Amino acid sequence: MFPDVAYPEQLTVLTSTLNGYCRERGITPGTPDYEAVAREIMSLFQNGFDSEDTIRAMLDQERKRA
Repeated sequence: MFPDVAYPEQLTVLTSTLNGYCRERGITPGTPDYEAVAREIMSLFQNGFDSEDTIRAMLDQERKRA
């Protein structure tokens, strides 16, 4: 499990993942949906998922279940 700290290169991946994922789905920054995706990404990161491809796959999998 990762600590509650992200290093600069990890922040770059997390930011890129959030922005790209939301842009592709028409989710506007600053909205509740955007914040929810950000929380999901951080949760995945804290549970050991640290690549953009893996995080995106996990987000898609979670959305299919919902």
